[in-house]
Amino acid sequence: MISRRIAILIVAGAAGCQHDVETIAVDARAGNPVELRVRDDLAETLVATFRWELVEAPANSPDVAPLARTSVVTVTPSRRGIYVYDRWIERELGDDLTNHFVVTVDGFPPEPRIAPVGTAKLHSTVALTGSAHASVPTEELTYRWRIKTRPFTSAATLAGAESSMTSLVPDVRGDYEVALQVFDGELWSTAAATVTFAAEP
Repeated sequence: MISRRIAILIVAGAAGCQHDVETIAVDARAGNPVELRVRDDLAETLVATFRWELVEAPANSPDVAPLARTSVVTVTPSRRGIYVYDRWIERELGDDLTNHFVVTVDGFPPEPRIAPVGTAKLHSTVALTGSAHASVPTEELTYRWRIKTRPFTSAATLAGAESSMTSLVPDVRGDYEVALQVFDGELWSTAAATVTFAAEP
C-alpha cells in the first residue's frame, strides 16, 4: 500500500469553525484488501468510538461503508476507480471528521487461458475450455472465441463462441488455431490466448 498525506481546509460544525482535515491518498488493486490507517495516529491511543462513511465510489459498485467502529479498518474495493472514505470520531457534543481517505484502485486486464488440447481427430469434436486470471474476481467474465487459422478449404465453425467452453469439428486435415479474449466488465484482455492443434485421420 502506498500512502500520500495531503492536508486540506474544510468548514466544520454548525458554529462555522475551521480546522484542517488530513486527506490520505492510498493506492490499491481491485479485489485485494487494503488497510486505512493514519501514520503516527494519536487517535489509535484513544478510548473512543469511530464511524466510517463511504462518500464516493465507482458507478454500480456494490461496496459499502466499513461497519467496524475502530480507528483502523480494512476494505476490499471490488472495482477500479476512486473511493472516498471519511473517518469520524463520535463525541457527546457532536461527531468530528478526522480524515478523508482517497483510495485509487487499479487492476490489470484479464489474462485469458486455454486448456491444452490432446489428440485431434478429423471429423471428431474438439472441446476447448477457457479461463482467465482477473484482478476483479467478483465480476462475471465474458468470453469471445474465434478461429484464427484453419486449412484453406475448411468450413469448420465454433459452437458456443461466447461462453467459457466451446468446440469445433475439424473437417479438413491440417492445422487449426483458435484464439480467446476475455472481458471483465471493465477491460478486455490486451492479448488473446491461442491454442493450435493438428487434425489427423
